[in-house]
Amino acid sequence: MCKLISATFLRLKKSALFYVFILGLIVSGCCMGLSVSTENAEVPLDGILFQFHPLIGVILAVFISLFIGTEYSDGTIRNKLVVGHSRSAVYFSNLIVCSCVAIIFSLAYIMPVAIIGIIKGGVFVSGLSAICFYVICALLIGISNTSLMLLIAVSINNKAYSAVICVILAIATLFCASTINQRLSEPEMYDSYVGVNEFGVPTAVEKMPNPKYVDGTNRQVLEFLNDALPSGQAIQLAGKFDSEEAANGNSFQYPLNWVEYAIAFSAILTVIGLATFKKKDIK
Repeated sequence: MCKLISATFLRLKKSALFYVFILGLIVSGCCMGLSVSTENAEVPLDGILFQFHPLIGVILAVFISLFIGTEYSDGTIRNKLVVGHSRSAVYFSNLIVCSCVAIIFSLAYIMPVAIIGIIKGGVFVSGLSAICFYVICALLIGISNTSLMLLIAVSINNKAYSAVICVILAIATLFCASTINQRLSEPEMYDSYVGVNEFGVPTAVEKMPNPKYVDGTNRQVLEFLNDALPSGQAIQLAGKFDSEEAANGNSFQYPLNWVEYAIAFSAILTVIGLATFKKKDIK
């Protein structure tokens, strides 16, 4: 197992795509940090720290599908099995390395934003404990996406097909999560306002129900999906610090269910992926 992990990390060190993504994320993080302006007042960094995270699933979809697909096309996986390594060891070694990649990608953006933002005078108004908690959530979201993409990647021998399916799946889940988040954000009632009728007379309009508001069992289902899916967590994380609660840093709520869902999501998909890989015909 240790030899497999070492060999996979060695192959990772030689991957040009790995360094391209890291460089791109570092540059994006630096640009976001440099965008902080403190001419009038101290700028909170909380709101920009996780702005890229909804895209982490797409990034990992591209990298993992090509990284694992190359093992199939080059015969690396077949050779690992021929020399006596178990399929479980091969799967878990890839899972560990790809999970480390997800963590590195996340930190490659977060750290430049934080460092450059602080240098430019930005501050974290939510408190260190809140920031640390959400950094952990961000890393777990990356690992959850890894378990999903690895499941797809090991199920398909063809590297091109694997990449296309992984990217489409990542975009589809991101779109679904965005739609769910938008539906849950709909207010229950429209606020009252004063309008002007066709004769130019001001007319008061009272509060009225919003037909797009979701309630009851449907809302519970959407809330579960929004919190359980990695893409849903990522979208919520990107906008988490836009609220007044985060702005004043008081009585900040920690969604501990995110951690539980992320761990459960990763564990379930790992079991499914391992079972699929054990039954797969490796040519």
